[in-house]
Amino acid sequence: MREMGVPEHVREDVLGTPSDKILVLDEKTVKTYFSGDLPYRYEWINNKCSRLADQERERIQNYSNRISIARSASEVKFSKTEWADYNALEKKQDDEGKCRTQILEQSRAAAYERFFHEQPNDFGSHNFARWSEATRYLGKKFYELMSEEKFDEDTSATQSELKRDATASAPEILLFDNPSNRRVVSSIGLISTPRPSPEFIRRVVKALEDAWGKHSDGNGTTNWRWNKSEFSAALSHEPTSATGAFLQLTIDGK
Repeated sequence: MREMGVPEHVREDVLGTPSDKILVLDEKTVKTYFSGDLPYRYEWINNKCSRLADQERERIQNYSNRISIARSASEVKFSKTEWADYNALEKKQDDEGKCRTQILEQSRAAAYERFFHEQPNDFGSHNFARWSEATRYLGKKFYELMSEEKFDEDTSATQSELKRDATASAPEILLFDNPSNRRVVSSIGLISTPRPSPEFIRRVVKALEDAWGKHSDGNGTTNWRWNKSEFSAALSHEPTSATGAFLQLTIDGK
């Protein structure tokens, strides 16, 4: 608590609360001491990552305001010089964001290693058998699955869909029907958490090959394919998305 900036009087209250009691901090205390970044950390990250001077920050804000007022990008009345200035400032702003993200990831990894005495990884607690075992959903009725496991249903699209988010031990699972056989699983999508490590990818491929045999197609580096009597499957490493690269497995029943 001291390392995370918890003030002494709050630490004393917390440590003085018996295990059979509950301490609820009042709203003023929470807003005063636990809202936003730690001040010293905020300043440290700013010093590390700041790329824009105060005047530049003011200029890009003015440009952004003018863009937000316009109804479309084509209606923004920037001169050629202003566009060049805006693009240069936007690049600096992007560099700041990338720097902050990198520092946060590095500091979290360092904290994990300090407290658990091992380097963090994305495969230690993952159950890789979940990837090949997903074929058991093929042909199952939605209502049966929802009575057995926790899924969220989406019926807004042309296909009905069941979804369960990824966890540390399992990938995100998407189950789809088709128009000719509604609310019965006909295809499956499995998606890893963002930026899977090379070791994570290797273990997924091994788990699938242990269950289904050597992949029959694909380059064996960024995509792998299997063609079985009951289903076909394609594993691919997708390099870009809003949150980072990910691993996706698509299984289609036959």
